[in-house]
Amino acid sequence: MNNVREKISLSFIMLLVLLMSFGSVFAATEYVPVYLTVKDASGTVLKTDNTYEFKAGDVIYATAYCSHEKALYWSQNSLWMQERGYKVNDKGMALLGYGFDISQASEFTSSSDPTQLAITIPNYAVGSTHTLKIQAVGAVDYLTEGDITYEAYTGFKMDIKIKAEEVTPETTISETITKVNDTTLRVTATVTNGTFSKIVYNWDGGTNQESTSNPLDVTIPNFAAGSTHTLTATASTTNGKTATKTYTITIPKEEVIDDELIVEPWMKEDNDMVELAVSLRNDSDEYDKGNKNFYALNEEIVYYVDYKNGGDDITREVKLVLELPLDFKVIDAFGGTVDTEKHTITWTYADGLEEGQSGTKVVKVAYTNFDRTSKKYEIVYPVADIYERNKVVDSSAVINYIFKDEETEITEEHYPYMFGDEEKPTFRPDSTITRDEGALVLTRILGIDTSGTAIETLYPDLDQTYPEAQKAIVAATKLGLINGYPDGTYRPKNKMTTAEFMKIIATYIETHAEEEDIRGLEVKEDTNIKIYKNPTNIYITGTTTVSEHWASDCVTLLARLNMTPVSSSNRNLGLDEQITRAEVAQLVNFYLLRAPADVDSSTKTPFDDVSKKHDLFADIVEATREAHTFTLTKEGYEVEVDD
Repeated sequence: MNNVREKISLSFIMLLVLLMSFGSVFAATEYVPVYLTVKDASGTVLKTDNTYEFKAGDVIYATAYCSHEKALYWSQNSLWMQERGYKVNDKGMALLGYGFDISQASEFTSSSDPTQLAITIPNYAVGSTHTLKIQAVGAVDYLTEGDITYEAYTGFKMDIKIKAEEVTPETTISETITKVNDTTLRVTATVTNGTFSKIVYNWDGGTNQESTSNPLDVTIPNFAAGSTHTLTATASTTNGKTATKTYTITIPKEEVIDDELIVEPWMKEDNDMVELAVSLRNDSDEYDKGNKNFYALNEEIVYYVDYKNGGDDITREVKLVLELPLDFKVIDAFGGTVDTEKHTITWTYADGLEEGQSGTKVVKVAYTNFDRTSKKYEIVYPVADIYERNKVVDSSAVINYIFKDEETEITEEHYPYMFGDEEKPTFRPDSTITRDEGALVLTRILGIDTSGTAIETLYPDLDQTYPEAQKAIVAATKLGLINGYPDGTYRPKNKMTTAEFMKIIATYIETHAEEEDIRGLEVKEDTNIKIYKNPTNIYITGTTTVSEHWASDCVTLLARLNMTPVSSSNRNLGLDEQITRAEVAQLVNFYLLRAPADVDSSTKTPFDDVSKKHDLFADIVEATREAHTFTLTKEGYEVEVDD
């Protein structure tokens, strides 16, 4: 019996070697047939001796079985085969094994399951070729227990060429949220190498809503004025890629948006826009305040920071910064970030500003302290800057007169700068002022000493006025504050218009700001003014409205600084109308930061033609009364202090 087994073993091994050498599939009729099927991952049947392409990591599946219906399993046969590294089952299958680039049966790797095998392609180099051999061996017993009577072998061989990993383009998705108008935000998803699925959004983290529209217009709910809210939107693709954006809005406080005077410094005369402009102005909640630039400590001040992007879309960060010159407390910062140490309130637009995007930040503050406790008043220059990438693009400042309180006596004396007629007690408040009189007023209010000024022939018609006026004209001309007509004449007896006088004041404000290194008070040559929401971008000159004017840049500056008589009850600037003596007094008081006089029933003037019924009575009193110290009322009026 032992000799028989040895012969069978020897025959078995020889047959395996022969199988490995030829890789053929065979089964003699005297043996029990063994069947072997090889497939790829998709289920396609592979054929022996062929060449196939696979990637490293791909899997090949082999299945084998014996077909003889009387195949038996005997423990002794199993033991004999297991001693030789074979695995058997109750169908007589003894071995299912494989190997890459092998030459002998002993190099086969056996499967734990003798009927099924999963072969993973090793991490071979791309482009290389390797030979895969698979074999199945069956053994059955028809005779006595312990004898192996029949054996069968089936082999399979194929060449495998390693191909590169297929790279599937990655799906990407991005999202933007932009403001369409005051009632609508637009969510836009951009997908590459994929398919858009939906947008899910909510307000302030509340209930989610979804839509398959792209872009998606989201209506801003009817939120309360002054409240701040955030829209969160998540866009997704069909394969699960997502992008999330947020957009924060602050609902304007309708009750404090100014509807009386809006200054736009971003309009060019050709109606083109300039990029990133800012305009600062201030107002008071006091309805009938005599001078809107006068405030006591702890009195509420309203600042308006107007801004606009007149150019193309800006995707870089844009910031608005309001810098306040004294210690202050905030009543309402309109969503801005307050830094009391730096004395600033900042609004940041992280995603920039769209073309034409504009708005107004309405800030309420109160100054609390001077830098020195001994001060009774201080003239300050709050300034608003607009930044792009941390670089200041435009600045705008205002002038405020801050005083300690209503009980504080201001020891600075105010002197008269206008006088009545020499021969009779009249002021002629509604008479127009001539150009030589305007030069005289100018030198007086600016403190220009003309006593040593030589009368020169700067203008061929200078001798048409008296010597004192001639000196004033020469001095003011040399300082660049006034000028003649294109033909070289000055025309001293011509009537001065409102625009001409406003230009003189605006020019001096700019000159003084440059000397004192105060930014934001320059006369911007490419500006225009917007007076009231309707009509827009016009000047009102009597009954005629114009959209351009030679003095528009100067008027813009004065209007923004509360140095024009524009109000809800007086919409007529009358730029080309002749300016009256009373109107000069009003404009000069604005410029000098001299509040109109606080008048009562006992207030009088030495002029027979100046009545309390005159609209500018208080300004005439302040311009003409004797030198005096004063206190200031919260309403912006000046109270003379008796000696």
